[in-house]
Amino acid sequence: MGMNALLLLFAVSGFCADEWASTVQAWGKSLDIPEGVKLRVGDTGGSLAQNEGDTITFNREELAGLRDELLSQGVSEKDLPRLLALKTLPVIAHELRHARTQSEVAEATGRSFEFPLIEDEVMSFAEELKVLRQTLQAEPRLAELRTRLDETTYKDLQAAAAGGMAGLDAFVRQKYPRIPSVRTSSSEDLSSGYSRLGRDFGGRLGWIRELQGQHDSSQFPAERADIQAALARMGPAHDAARLQRSAQEAAEFMADPERAARFKGYYRSRLPSLSWR
Repeated sequence: MGMNALLLLFAVSGFCADEWASTVQAWGKSLDIPEGVKLRVGDTGGSLAQNEGDTITFNREELAGLRDELLSQGVSEKDLPRLLALKTLPVIAHELRHARTQSEVAEATGRSFEFPLIEDEVMSFAEELKVLRQTLQAEPRLAELRTRLDETTYKDLQAAAAGGMAGLDAFVRQKYPRIPSVRTSSSEDLSSGYSRLGRDFGGRLGWIRELQGQHDSSQFPAERADIQAALARMGPAHDAARLQRSAQEAAEFMADPERAARFKGYYRSRLPSLSWR
């Protein structure tokens, strides 16, 4: 199932899957693709990829930009699918680690958590770094083909990794300064944080519903178009409602000391070299 999902990813991007299937087959096992994960190409708000539950979405425009950058450096049409696959495999590995972490947390605690933590990102960037090093070893030419990924994430990630897990942890905290940490936050702080997040999503839901009412009652096409654009930026109401409910449930979960301890225990067992509160 995982192999078919990866084949679908690049088939949708406009590449013949047969041309790069050997690369996918070589790396599919090391990526350890979780059962049931779906991969698609679409809008991710500008990021290359994002993980939403059992679906990993890759940004179509970003992939096209990476393709153009490789072509501009003399990569042939024949080599393009394979080299693009290799360039993006570390990011694929990063997002798949997120999906796997969510599944493992749900199994360990009895519920799923979709909100990011510093520790989630540390684990995912560690996986990204591992696959990045493997791809560079497998295809040394990749080091000479500089793309937006190399000049931003990959470059900074490799520099941070020189400091070991502490360096990687510092890299993540600098990149995501507003994400909480289960190591440095008490269960009470996490519960309060999730409660605030739930209220924020509740406020967004109320604003979406108000805008929908204004849109439906407006008699002016231009005004309706402006409201529709604002609604598109805010996302669908059902997403805000789901996130509000999920945040409230997470707050209740963290308020229970026994369940919060199981949650922290999951990350403690997987990041033993990092300091814990």
